[in-house]
Amino acid sequence: MKNQSSAIEQLDRYIRARYPAIAVLSHEESRVMASIQAVAERRGRRVVTWTCTQGLQQVRPEDAFNDWHPDSDLAFDLEMTRNEVAALEEIYNYNEKAQEVLAKRNQTFEDVGLVLFVIKDIHGFLGSRACRLLARVLLSILPCLFK
Repeated sequence: MKNQSSAIEQLDRYIRARYPAIAVLSHEESRVMASIQAVAERRGRRVVTWTCTQGLQQVRPEDAFNDWHPDSDLAFDLEMTRNEVAALEEIYNYNEKAQEVLAKRNQTFEDVGLVLFVIKDIHGFLGSRACRLLARVLLSILPCLFK
């Protein structure tokens, strides 16, 4: 258990330091996701995951009630975002989209929580030139988008 708590602390430090990307290699996806969720809750952030089979999806917080539903105004087109390049473009455009939605509601990111994007198994797609270029652009702009 000590290893998991130190991993959570290290992940928390990286997020507070605003690392634009954190790569985690593990055979224990559920433990990694539990750690990410714990840090997200501690920092008041929401979690969005991507897989090639499910696209971008908002993750239900552990302390949410059974009637919890993703924010429909900030939802992603699951069919379209199954494509890795389309998903990265959605992440790239998320800040602008969220600001428009929140302005209509008279809310800020602090009201709804910033987002941690978890991109699972992307290593298989990084051979794509378009995906590599878009990932490079994302890594260069993410720190300034989510301050």
